[in-house]
Amino acid sequence: MGWFWSSDACERKDWRLVSVGCVTGGLLMLASASGQVIGIGSGKPARRQPAPAAEQLPASDILEPDALRLLTGPRPNFAVPKEASHSSPQTDSDGSRLWSTLVSGATLADEIKLSLPPLQRATETQTAFNSSLASALDRFHMISVVFGLMAAYDKPNDIRSSWRAAAAGLRDQFARVASHIDRDGGKAYAEACIRAEELAALILGETINAEPDDEQQFQWSQLCDRAVLMRRLEAAKRFLLQGTASKDAFAEDPERLLHEAEFVAAFGELIVREAFADWDDDTYRGYAATMQEEALTLRKAVQQADYETAITAAKAVTKSCSTCHDGYR
Repeated sequence: MGWFWSSDACERKDWRLVSVGCVTGGLLMLASASGQVIGIGSGKPARRQPAPAAEQLPASDILEPDALRLLTGPRPNFAVPKEASHSSPQTDSDGSRLWSTLVSGATLADEIKLSLPPLQRATETQTAFNSSLASALDRFHMISVVFGLMAAYDKPNDIRSSWRAAAAGLRDQFARVASHIDRDGGKAYAEACIRAEELAALILGETINAEPDDEQQFQWSQLCDRAVLMRRLEAAKRFLLQGTASKDAFAEDPERLLHEAEFVAAFGELIVREAFADWDDDTYRGYAATMQEEALTLRKAVQQADYETAITAAKAVTKSCSTCHDGYR
């Protein structure tokens, strides 16, 4: 409670600093002696002591008698409210949103790691591969897309350096094996096993050398059809609804909620890239932008543990998807 001064120090007339504790204690002692505390619990305004006369402090190089003299510039007018600042989204040179504003490097890395166990199960045997061709195909497509995002990421330090260095080549390798599975079915088993083994080695810290195809001709639509992205969006949407179904569910796995919200936001940008179906349709692009903004709102709500905002945003993501599906398939 302020500084503590001894009684001897308080009695010296040349001291100008008074302990808050001493003053408070003295007032309480006076109030106790009179049997009441004026203005506290009495329902009447407290009596105010007259303003103290200005002290004539001795000249000093340390103490400044007029603090206002030290201030510079015009005084702020607190009666006028500040205008709300609306920062525009960070965009690339072509007007598209920067990937780092939509999805973190950690989320991209986690998606790769989460893809490995189901891919290993699918390539464990030829029989397992033949019975799970559709899911394995989607898995290889998605790994290709994620490595594509890593290759294009605008904050390279957020991506593991060995992954970033090989990302473009890995993007094309995984897109290629997906294309072969789509064309040849179970005959692409040996190639699928090689890619799965390379992915496991990469996650364990080994360096994989992979050269990209012609970068000048690259388009995102080369990696997969829009239907693949939509199936991944559907999986994300289901988890967002489950993860916000109750406060307990919301608190159970916020990391996964954040992960899925960021993927929805990133895909809102990806599905309108050139040559994807309907990419140049303004109405379609509007639906994608709405979905993206709601996903970003959900991400912020998860980060702030704001359940009410999170559940509203999750429902809005679902609504934007449903509205879009009514007109586009």
